[in-house]
Amino acid sequence: MSLIAKDTGKDFIPAPAGLHAARLVELVDLGEQRKEYLGKITTQHRIRFVFQIQERMPENGLAYTVSAWHNLTLAEKSTLRPFLESWLGRRLTETETAEGIDLETLLDRTAYIQLIHTERKGAVYADITNIMPLPADVPFHFPEYVRMSGEVVQDELVRERGSHSNGDTSRTSERAGTTARQRSERVREMPSRGTKLKDVQQLGTTLYGRQWPAARARILGELGLEDRIESFDEEKLETVLERLQVEADEMEERAAA
Repeated sequence: MSLIAKDTGKDFIPAPAGLHAARLVELVDLGEQRKEYLGKITTQHRIRFVFQIQERMPENGLAYTVSAWHNLTLAEKSTLRPFLESWLGRRLTETETAEGIDLETLLDRTAYIQLIHTERKGAVYADITNIMPLPADVPFHFPEYVRMSGEVVQDELVRERGSHSNGDTSRTSERAGTTARQRSERVREMPSRGTKLKDVQQLGTTLYGRQWPAARARILGELGLEDRIESFDEEKLETVLERLQVEADEMEERAAA
């Protein structure tokens, strides 16, 4: 198939400036990129965070998206480290900076982002100047988004405090091309590991895909735990992991029925 590039004649319309509720819809690995400055060539591993905001473009009704670019490093003077700390609302631990953070666990995570308009080369762009956690009691409503991976994000994702406490998982969606049976098989194939936060997040994402944030809120509510899983100790993480394993077994039984 040919790829044809042409001038569409359309002007770029930036997202509105101001404070917006947003969610992370893409995490793009840009790979190693070469940069030359004052005759010196350096190589940096770059990534791009793509956020969707609730406001829609007037011409087509699609949601605006905005991006933030960072080097893939948590060094003390990096831009990624304060970006994540501001988003999570806490300092990264020494363990996190040493062992690393699985950034894919942040997909679908919500945030407040501050946008300002900046003019570059005759065009106006919306730049993310600040990011912070979105309070749990603030409802959000996002239009459909299709990731580059082909995974379709739920048409209208709505979350309000307490709305997931009824235990109803009938609306849990499948990742594109993935059945309940296939997901349960992937869970069985996962190696048995410790109860670190990364293990809980990985199992939750494997079970629920893009619905994991909503399922996590429901599970924590049913267990009587606060919705700040990042601060849980090993005992609380063990409790959540056990609950997830029970739900994995239930999914497997339903798939086999």
